[in-house]
Order: sequence, then structure tokens, then C-alpha cells
Amino acid sequence: VVRASTGFIYYVSITGITGAQLLLDGSIEKSINGIRRITDKPIAVGFGVSTPDEAKAVAGISDGVIIGSAIVKKAQASLDKELSDFLLKLREAIK
Repeated sequence: VVRASTGFIYYVSITGITGAQLLLDGSIEKSINGIRRITDKPIAVGFGVSTPDEAKAVAGISDGVIIGSAIVKKAQASLDKELSDFLLKLREAIK
């Protein structure tokens, strides 16, 4: 995967379906550190990241955070202020 990738490594933080619960138990950081030993490509973490606190934790150990299902759920529920507020909180969390 490292040799085949051209831009960054997409680290899937959990197995199963997107939108499932993320476990911040140190295993993600351990895996990312292992990947860093074999490549200097940026590593982005996705799957299971659904709150600003989770985004902040993941941003602290990776080069990027990929959030999909949580944004889609907010968009389905409300395309106005709630989604805008959520995106602003995510942006602030990973700065």
C-alpha cells in the first residue's frame, strides 16, 4: 500500500461500517507510528471519527482527519445552522 499510494495513506481506524464508534485506546497511534517507520507520506485517519473531540484526538496523531458519515447525518437532519456550527467546531478542533 505504501509503495502504491501517490499522495497520502488513508488509515481506516476501525473495521466494519462507516459511521461506527471510534476507539481511542492507543491502538490507532501505535499503528500510525508503525506506518511512519516505513514511509514519510502523510497519514490521514478515517472511519469512526464523528465528534470534534475525536477529530482533535486523531489530528494530534495523524496528518489529516477524514469525516464522512457524521457530516452526512448532520446534512440530512439540517442543512443550515446545525451543520455549519458542526463544521466550524471540527475545524477549530483540528487546528
